[in-house]
Amino acid sequence: MQVKSAQPVRRITWKVFVDMITPGAVLLSAINPALLGVIISLQQEVSLTWPLTIFLLLIPALANCSVNLLNDYYDFISGNDTAENIVAEAEGPLVYHQVENPRPALIYGLLFFAAACLMGIYVVIKCGPVPAAIGAFGALVTATYSGRWVSTSHMPIGEVLSGITMGGLIPLAGVRMQTGVLRFSVLAEALPVIIGIGMIMFSNNGCDIERDLQAGRRTLPCLLGRE
Repeated sequence: MQVKSAQPVRRITWKVFVDMITPGAVLLSAINPALLGVIISLQQEVSLTWPLTIFLLLIPALANCSVNLLNDYYDFISGNDTAENIVAEAEGPLVYHQVENPRPALIYGLLFFAAACLMGIYVVIKCGPVPAAIGAFGALVTATYSGRWVSTSHMPIGEVLSGITMGGLIPLAGVRMQTGVLRFSVLAEALPVIIGIGMIMFSNNGCDIERDLQAGRRTLPCLLGRE
Protein backbone atom coordinates (compact mmCIF):
# COMPACT_ATOMS: atom_id res chain seq x y z
CA MET A 1 0.00 0.00 0.00
CA GLN A 2 1.26 3.46 -0.89
CA VAL A 3 0.33 6.57 1.06
CA LYS A 4 -0.80 9.62 -0.90
CA SER A 5 1.57 12.54 -0.35
CA ALA A 6 0.48 15.93 0.89
CA GLN A 7 1.02 19.15 -1.03
CA PRO A 8 4.69 20.16 -1.30
CA VAL A 9 6.03 22.62 1.29
CA ARG A 10 9.18 24.70 0.98
CA ARG A 11 10.20 24.40 4.60
CA ILE A 12 9.55 22.29 7.68
CA THR A 13 6.29 23.54 9.15
CA TRP A 14 5.14 22.96 12.75
CA LYS A 15 3.01 20.02 11.59
CA VAL A 16 5.97 18.40 9.87
CA PHE A 17 8.12 19.09 12.92
CA VAL A 18 5.63 17.41 15.29
CA ASP A 19 5.31 14.44 12.93
CA MET A 20 9.08 14.06 13.00
CA ILE A 21 9.62 14.19 16.77
CA THR A 22 6.67 11.78 17.39
CA PRO A 23 5.58 13.01 20.87
CA GLY A 24 3.86 9.71 21.71
CA ALA A 25 7.06 7.76 21.17
CA VAL A 26 9.02 10.27 23.26
CA LEU A 27 6.55 9.81 26.11
CA LEU A 28 6.78 6.01 25.99
CA SER A 29 10.49 5.54 25.41
CA ALA A 30 12.08 8.55 27.14
CA ILE A 31 9.86 10.22 29.72
CA ASN A 32 8.40 7.00 31.15
CA PRO A 33 11.83 5.53 32.03
CA ALA A 34 12.82 8.87 33.58
CA LEU A 35 9.65 8.83 35.69
CA LEU A 36 10.55 5.30 36.78
CA GLY A 37 13.87 6.65 38.04
CA VAL A 38 12.02 9.32 40.02
CA ILE A 39 9.64 6.73 41.53
CA ILE A 40 12.47 4.39 42.56
CA SER A 41 14.28 7.35 44.13
CA LEU A 42 11.17 8.27 46.11
CA GLN A 43 11.02 4.72 47.41
CA GLN A 44 14.47 5.32 48.97
CA GLU A 45 12.88 8.10 51.05
CA VAL A 46 15.14 10.84 49.71
CA SER A 47 14.20 14.45 49.11
CA LEU A 48 14.12 15.14 45.39
CA THR A 49 16.31 17.89 44.00
CA TRP A 50 13.91 19.58 41.63
CA PRO A 51 16.38 21.05 39.10
CA LEU A 52 17.92 17.59 38.75
CA THR A 53 14.47 16.00 38.50
CA ILE A 54 13.44 18.36 35.72
CA PHE A 55 16.70 17.75 33.86
CA LEU A 56 16.25 14.01 34.36
CA LEU A 57 12.97 14.26 32.48
CA LEU A 58 14.20 16.68 29.82
CA ILE A 59 17.56 15.14 28.88
CA PRO A 60 16.24 11.79 27.56
CA ALA A 61 13.26 13.53 25.93
CA LEU A 62 15.55 15.93 24.07
CA ALA A 63 17.89 13.11 23.09
CA ASN A 64 14.97 11.05 21.77
CA CYS A 65 13.67 13.98 19.74
CA SER A 66 17.17 14.43 18.36
CA VAL A 67 17.34 10.80 17.24
CA ASN A 68 13.93 11.02 15.57
CA LEU A 69 14.84 14.18 13.67
CA LEU A 70 18.25 12.90 12.56
CA ASN A 71 16.80 9.52 11.57
CA ASP A 72 14.18 11.16 9.33
CA TYR A 73 16.77 13.51 7.87
CA TYR A 74 19.27 10.80 6.95
CA ASP A 75 16.54 8.51 5.61
CA PHE A 76 15.38 11.38 3.40
CA ILE A 77 18.74 12.43 1.98
CA SER A 78 19.91 8.84 1.52
CA GLY A 79 16.75 7.90 -0.38
CA ASN A 80 15.65 5.26 2.14
CA ASP A 81 12.28 7.02 2.40
CA THR A 82 10.48 7.48 -0.89
CA ALA A 83 6.90 8.23 -1.92
CA GLU A 84 6.66 4.63 -3.12
CA ASN A 85 7.75 2.85 0.06
CA ILE A 86 6.17 4.80 2.94
CA VAL A 87 2.76 3.52 3.97
CA ALA A 88 2.00 6.07 6.69
CA GLU A 89 2.68 9.77 7.14
CA ALA A 90 4.65 9.21 10.35
CA GLU A 91 7.08 6.83 8.58
CA GLY A 92 8.51 9.60 6.40
CA PRO A 93 7.20 13.09 7.18
CA LEU A 94 9.77 14.81 4.96
CA VAL A 95 8.82 12.66 1.99
CA TYR A 96 5.08 12.75 2.72
CA HIS A 97 5.04 16.55 2.87
CA GLN A 98 7.54 16.79 -0.02
CA VAL A 99 9.76 19.18 1.93
CA GLU A 100 12.09 21.00 -0.43
CA ASN A 101 14.70 21.95 2.19
CA PRO A 102 15.23 19.20 4.81
CA ARG A 103 18.40 20.75 6.29
CA PRO A 104 16.58 22.39 9.25
CA ALA A 105 15.77 18.85 10.46
CA LEU A 106 19.52 18.25 10.82
CA ILE A 107 19.98 21.58 12.59
CA TYR A 108 17.06 20.98 14.96
CA GLY A 109 18.32 17.49 15.72
CA LEU A 110 21.79 18.75 16.59
CA LEU A 111 20.35 21.58 18.71
CA PHE A 112 18.22 19.14 20.71
CA PHE A 113 21.29 16.97 21.23
CA ALA A 114 23.39 19.99 22.27
CA ALA A 115 20.71 21.10 24.75
CA ALA A 116 20.72 17.64 26.32
CA CYS A 117 24.52 17.76 26.61
CA LEU A 118 24.46 21.21 28.26
CA MET A 119 21.99 19.95 30.85
CA GLY A 120 24.28 16.98 31.32
CA ILE A 121 27.12 19.36 32.24
CA TYR A 122 24.99 20.74 35.07
CA VAL A 123 24.34 17.19 36.24
CA VAL A 124 28.08 16.46 36.26
CA ILE A 125 28.77 19.57 38.33
CA LYS A 126 26.14 18.60 40.88
CA CYS A 127 26.45 14.81 40.93
CA GLY A 128 29.96 13.96 39.80
CA PRO A 129 31.27 11.81 36.94
CA VAL A 130 29.20 8.64 37.45
CA PRO A 131 25.96 9.93 35.86
CA ALA A 132 28.16 11.50 33.16
CA ALA A 133 29.68 8.10 32.34
CA ILE A 134 26.22 6.55 32.10
CA GLY A 135 25.02 9.46 29.98
CA ALA A 136 28.12 9.32 27.76
CA PHE A 137 27.34 5.73 26.82
CA GLY A 138 23.74 6.66 26.13
CA ALA A 139 24.89 9.63 24.06
CA LEU A 140 27.20 7.37 22.07
CA VAL A 141 24.31 5.03 21.25
CA THR A 142 22.14 8.05 20.40
CA ALA A 143 24.79 9.47 18.08
CA THR A 144 25.41 6.17 16.30
CA TYR A 145 21.78 5.01 16.03
CA SER A 146 21.06 7.14 12.97
CA GLY A 147 24.53 8.28 12.04
CA ARG A 148 25.64 8.65 8.45
CA TRP A 149 28.84 6.60 8.74
CA VAL A 150 28.02 4.30 11.66
CA SER A 151 24.37 3.43 12.20
CA THR A 152 23.32 0.77 14.69
CA SER A 153 19.79 1.06 13.29
CA HIS A 154 21.20 -0.79 10.25
CA MET A 155 22.33 -3.71 12.43
CA PRO A 156 20.42 -6.43 14.33
CA ILE A 157 21.46 -4.84 17.63
CA GLY A 158 19.57 -1.55 17.40
CA GLU A 159 16.48 -2.87 19.17
CA VAL A 160 18.48 -4.32 22.07
CA LEU A 161 20.63 -1.21 22.46
CA SER A 162 17.57 1.03 22.40
CA GLY A 163 15.88 -1.02 25.12
CA ILE A 164 18.94 -1.06 27.37
CA THR A 165 19.84 2.60 26.79
CA MET A 166 16.38 4.12 27.13
CA GLY A 167 14.72 1.64 29.45
CA GLY A 168 17.69 0.78 31.68
CA LEU A 169 20.32 3.51 31.71
CA ILE A 170 17.85 6.37 32.14
CA PRO A 171 16.40 5.01 35.43
CA LEU A 172 19.91 3.95 36.55
CA ALA A 173 21.30 7.44 36.01
CA GLY A 174 18.21 9.04 37.51
CA VAL A 175 18.44 7.08 40.75
CA ARG A 176 22.17 7.83 40.99
CA MET A 177 21.46 11.54 40.47
CA GLN A 178 18.78 11.70 43.16
CA THR A 179 20.17 9.33 45.80
CA GLY A 180 23.92 9.52 45.24
CA VAL A 181 24.08 5.70 45.18
CA LEU A 182 24.76 3.61 42.07
CA ARG A 183 22.32 0.70 42.41
CA PHE A 184 22.62 -1.79 39.56
CA SER A 185 19.53 -3.51 40.95
CA VAL A 186 17.65 -0.68 39.23
CA LEU A 187 18.30 -2.50 35.94
CA ALA A 188 16.36 -5.49 37.23
CA GLU A 189 13.53 -3.25 38.41
CA ALA A 190 13.50 -1.58 34.99
CA LEU A 191 13.50 -4.87 33.06
CA PRO A 192 9.84 -4.57 31.96
CA VAL A 193 10.58 -1.09 30.58
CA ILE A 194 13.76 -2.34 28.86
CA ILE A 195 11.84 -5.16 27.17
CA GLY A 196 8.92 -2.87 26.36
CA ILE A 197 11.05 -0.27 24.59
CA GLY A 198 12.98 -2.98 22.78
CA MET A 199 9.72 -4.49 21.56
CA ILE A 200 8.48 -1.08 20.41
CA MET A 201 11.57 -0.80 18.23
CA PHE A 202 11.21 -4.43 17.15
CA SER A 203 7.56 -3.90 16.14
CA ASN A 204 8.37 -0.71 14.25
CA ASN A 205 11.16 -2.44 12.34
CA GLY A 206 8.92 -5.44 11.77
CA CYS A 207 6.59 -3.21 9.77
CA ASP A 208 9.50 -2.09 7.59
CA ILE A 209 11.23 -5.37 6.74
CA GLU A 210 10.91 -5.11 2.97
CA ARG A 211 11.80 -1.42 2.89
CA ASP A 212 14.78 -1.92 5.22
CA LEU A 213 16.10 -4.82 3.15
CA GLN A 214 15.87 -2.69 0.03
CA ALA A 215 17.77 0.10 1.81
CA GLY A 216 20.51 -2.26 2.97
CA ARG A 217 19.45 -2.33 6.61
CA ARG A 218 19.83 -5.54 8.58
CA THR A 219 17.61 -5.03 11.59
CA LEU A 220 16.69 -7.89 13.88
CA PRO A 221 13.32 -8.45 12.12
CA CYS A 222 15.18 -8.50 8.79
CA LEU A 223 17.53 -11.14 10.18
CA LEU A 224 14.71 -13.29 11.59
CA GLY A 225 12.31 -12.90 8.65
CA ARG A 226 8.64 -11.97 8.73
CA GLU A 227 7.36 -15.44 9.71
